[in-house]
Amino acid sequence: MPLNIPRLPLLAGLDGYQTSALRSDVSAGLAIAAVGLPSAIAYPAIAGLPPETGLYASITPLVAYALFGPSRKLIVGPDAATMTVLAAVLAAILATPEITTDRVTVAALMALTVGAICLAARAVHLGVLANFLSRPILIGFFAGISLSILIGQIKRFTGVDIEADGLIAPVLELLREAGSIHWPSLVLALGCFALLQVARAINSPVPGPVIVVALSVLLSFLFDFEARGIAIVGNIPEGLPTLTLPRMGDLPFATMLVGAAASFW
Repeated sequence: MPLNIPRLPLLAGLDGYQTSALRSDVSAGLAIAAVGLPSAIAYPAIAGLPPETGLYASITPLVAYALFGPSRKLIVGPDAATMTVLAAVLAAILATPEITTDRVTVAALMALTVGAICLAARAVHLGVLANFLSRPILIGFFAGISLSILIGQIKRFTGVDIEADGLIAPVLELLREAGSIHWPSLVLALGCFALLQVARAINSPVPGPVIVVALSVLLSFLFDFEARGIAIVGNIPEGLPTLTLPRMGDLPFATMLVGAAASFW
């Protein structure tokens, strides 16, 4: 009796693949990587994590899902909404003086906890709950996330250390501290934003984020942004990280579980 060996979803998805599409698929993959990798470097900053964590999180899950994931259209990787939730959970956990665990370890434990919740949800078929999330709710959620991220980036594109929380208070504090604005950083940020809008308006064949990243790197090389007080990412560690299992230690399990559940939803 022949053995019924399950095939990887990747192999099933390649059934009937036409080699004539390989060139287009490679070009599409390079275009997505050119847009996704700069975003992956920026996302960890929302949660106060080093840039390389975004690179690892944007590459490893894609490879894993290509091998084991059943969907050919699902987007996998870090996103602004998840990072915003993670930032809130990290702030709540690390606000306790007795906790000495570093942010990267807490974030790794959060990721493992979210993965465990996803496996449990799959086992009890909770995917059906996604059908109850109406479009207006999702639009409102992402609009709120966008505003939250925008307010959180005030310090990065103005150089002003904003201490106020909320939506309006940080803007008022910025107006009071207008004399402390680092104008080269602000001009660069506004110029990049304008370039993104122009690229979208003219339907540029090269994605706007790719143009902005390439031009920013070139300008930083030519004019030494760091010497002029403009913050840069800096050197990214080379090679692969050492794989270890993070320890729970003195972290509050209940807070971790609630935060993981929020990231899952």
